[in-house]
Amino acid sequence: MYGRYPSDDMKAVFGNERKFKGWRDCWIALAESEMELGIEAVKPEYVDALRRTRENIPYERADELEKKLRHDVMAHVNAWKEQLESECPGAGGIIHLGATSMFVCDNTELLQARDGLDILIAKTVNVFRRMVPFAVEYKETPCLAKTHYQPAQPTTYGKRICDWMHGFAIALERLEYERSMLRGRGVKGTTGTQDSFLTLFNGDSQKVAALDRIVSQKLGFNGTYPITTQTYPRIVDYTVAAAVAGIAVAAKKACTDLRILQGHNEVSEPFRKSQIGSSAMAHKRNPMRAERACALARHVIEAPGEAAAMASEQWLERTLDDSAERRIINPDTFLGADSVLNIMLDIFSPDTEKQAGFRVYPAVALRNLGEVMPFLVSEQLMMNAVKAGGDRQEIHETVRQCAVKARESIEAGKENTMIELMAGHPELNMPSGDERKALLDPSRYVGTAPQQVTLFLKEVADPILEKYIHVPKIDGSVKV
Repeated sequence: MYGRYPSDDMKAVFGNERKFKGWRDCWIALAESEMELGIEAVKPEYVDALRRTRENIPYERADELEKKLRHDVMAHVNAWKEQLESECPGAGGIIHLGATSMFVCDNTELLQARDGLDILIAKTVNVFRRMVPFAVEYKETPCLAKTHYQPAQPTTYGKRICDWMHGFAIALERLEYERSMLRGRGVKGTTGTQDSFLTLFNGDSQKVAALDRIVSQKLGFNGTYPITTQTYPRIVDYTVAAAVAGIAVAAKKACTDLRILQGHNEVSEPFRKSQIGSSAMAHKRNPMRAERACALARHVIEAPGEAAAMASEQWLERTLDDSAERRIINPDTFLGADSVLNIMLDIFSPDTEKQAGFRVYPAVALRNLGEVMPFLVSEQLMMNAVKAGGDRQEIHETVRQCAVKARESIEAGKENTMIELMAGHPELNMPSGDERKALLDPSRYVGTAPQQVTLFLKEVADPILEKYIHVPKIDGSVKV
């Protein structure tokens, strides 16, 4: 996952540099705040030394210590302390004062989630930017709508694209909500009682509350969770994962449709001039982007279930059986969703020198639609016959018998004879000549699909794009 699919920006959020510098930021914020609130053991020169050495993390030494101590946080505490011996003797002794490991781990992971959500929101907005022009271009382009994967009625490609966009719009709302609700774990001590900090401040609970607030502000949080155990409420992992998975759900729906439609030759995802579709069948243009997006989306969609299991199985104030799993699930959920959005940006890209962009083929869609149009107009013809005085049930039976014979003709490899068969029944009051030919024009049966496109773009897409007008353009990056 890490090396093949996601963007460098998302990889940086969950990389070691971000993680361990995040830990050091937590320790610096804690030391600064303790000093500001009057803890004499935390001297200004100690805090200055922590700031000066923040960037220089001795990873190899930390790894050595972790193998010995079997504790990653204490390995980094001791590695930093060794660093500070020559820089500022005594500074290492105030690192992690009053804190538990989850102080650095949880606060950093919450910051990673915040940054990850920001990236996903920005990329989803850019997917909208890519899709809007295609919705406009194909607003009135007729195509065959299917239910149960059977011919149903005509719709338009613009409406179909808006349906895909609507899924992303709903998912975006959930991302925004979870982003707005993220808080810091703060400084709550080993089991969430803040007893260690109450001791540090000689029983002054107001200073303990101030420490919690000030540290969280320094780290960039808008408040803290009011109740924690050793960890922040693990249900947060579930709600965030569910929001992120919503992006995967929206993408998988769109890409599943794209795979089906490419099989009917009605659309095509981008195809590079040098791209090989198959090692054996040179003619093939496999929908590899949509297929890959579906594969990665499936992986992301599973994350909420795993996060729910982890959250619900925390024994009392904390158990460690979530740790190894969370190291995988939390980053992979963001990396996977980021990868899916990269693919969506690539699928809905315009033409470039290297590749042809996304295509809809109206002529093919019209041909495919034409094959079943005689069936699709039968309902309207039936209604017209009833309005002319026919019995609805008798008319329906006549139309059904015509449909059976027409299907037999199709199954024998012949033309769809539905209209001709219906014309042989005077009670159906069939039109003739040019009027009958016009009857088969699919644009007459798309209902309000074009108007729905206009309304969706005006009331949903445009407000999103206006709200995020400051978000820079992101092209996405599909490496392979």
